[in-house]
Amino acid sequence: MQCWQEYPTGKRSFPVMQPFPAAFSLEETDPFLMCDRFGPMISNGLETDPDEFPVDWHPHRGMDICTYLTEGVGRHADSMGNRCTFQSPGMQWISVGSGIEHAEGFGTPAGQAHAGFQIWVNVPSDRKMDDPRYGTVPPEAMPEVAKDGARARVLAGRVGDCKGP
Repeated sequence: MQCWQEYPTGKRSFPVMQPFPAAFSLEETDPFLMCDRFGPMISNGLETDPDEFPVDWHPHRGMDICTYLTEGVGRHADSMGNRCTFQSPGMQWISVGSGIEHAEGFGTPAGQAHAGFQIWVNVPSDRKMDDPRYGTVPPEAMPEVAKDGARARVLAGRVGDCKGP
């Protein structure tokens, strides 16, 4: 098993550890562009303001972004008019295509933990200018596989006969 250093990034109010790409070459991680791991952090309850986000409005273009929560409640708003929350262990998927602006954060009640990770995925060049799409996937829509006493949720693709959302 290979171990690697995670690198801190993000704001003081929203600390993030980044296991890649810094520790690997692009050839080793493609099609994955980046991975951020956040938390666990204990919520102060301030994240519930519908117009305030710890990760303020910012643009993306030409990639897909998957955010998976292991604990807590996630919030999202974007330039397509989407505003929603999603529960852990749940996921949001953004195909940003030709571009969107969005803001993100938590809606976890005070005193409870929130944690998860976000992966940015490169898309083929002929898909980079597609119309943007956004959606959430509730926990019950993510199948689990079990083998040798371990369990894992299938977030995308296929593992044996089990197909992810």
